[in-house]
Amino acid sequence: MDVLRETLRDTPVRVAFIYGSAAGSPEQLARELDLMVIGSIGKRELEKRLAAGAHTVDRRINFYLRTVEQFKWQKREHDQCLSTALAEPRLFIIGDDRSLSEL
Repeated sequence: MDVLRETLRDTPVRVAFIYGSAAGSPEQLARELDLMVIGSIGKRELEKRLAAGAHTVDRRINFYLRTVEQFKWQKREHDQCLSTALAEPRLFIIGDDRSLSEL
């Protein structure tokens, strides 16, 4: 996952993590990655950076992009998609559990 770390380095991403089966089971990494990205990076910029990373790691990357404000609101409102992502195993690319809880 160093490739993804490098891909998101020097961006306004506060927290990024792989979640779901890929985070909990290394053999699932062969298919695709579900990536939660929280920060003020634009969708086009993120797509551009992740396309390069996906090519390098030879995996499809499905991303869920939220600003910090959207994340806070969805967490407070118990958004089903966000709640599911937060309840599943996580593999942090940027930040950690502490930085996630501080949002």
